[in-house]
Amino acid sequence: MNYEELDRILDTVEEVFSSLANQYGYYELKHWSTERWRWDEPVITLTSVGRDDVNRNIHALTIQEGSYPYELLVEINAWQDEDEAEGEIRMRKWQHAKVGRVQIPLDTEQLEGMIRKAYDNVSRWREGKLARKTRLASWAGGPEP
Repeated sequence: MNYEELDRILDTVEEVFSSLANQYGYYELKHWSTERWRWDEPVITLTSVGRDDVNRNIHALTIQEGSYPYELLVEINAWQDEDEAEGEIRMRKWQHAKVGRVQIPLDTEQLEGMIRKAYDNVSRWREGKLARKTRLASWAGGPEP
C-alpha cells in the first residue's frame, strides 16, 4: 500500500472523528483536537478533555498483520494527572483498551460503528475507573527552604 492510499484512509477516519466531535460538541468533547501522522506512522488520534477533566482519546492506526495486508486498529485511552506527597510527586492515573479492527479497504459503516463504540466506552471511564497508575515526575531538589 502506498502513502497516498494510507492518507485517504486517514482522511476517512478524520471525517468520522469530525462528525463525532460535531455531534457531541463542546459540552461533551471540550478542547477536542485531532493529531495525524501520515508518512512514518499512519495514525490519527482524536483527543479531548471531558467535563470531568479526564483526558480521553480515540486512536486509529494502520497495521500490517494477519491475513490482510492492512487493517485499521482502534484503541482508547483515558488519563488524569495529579500531585501527591504534597506536590512532590506527579502521578498519572490511566486506562487503555483495544476496541477492534477494521479491514482495509474500509467499510465506512463498520468504521463509524467502531468509533462510536470507542467513544461510548471511553466516555464512561471516570476518575474512579482509571485503574492504572504511573509516576510521571518527582521534585528532585528536596524540600524547599
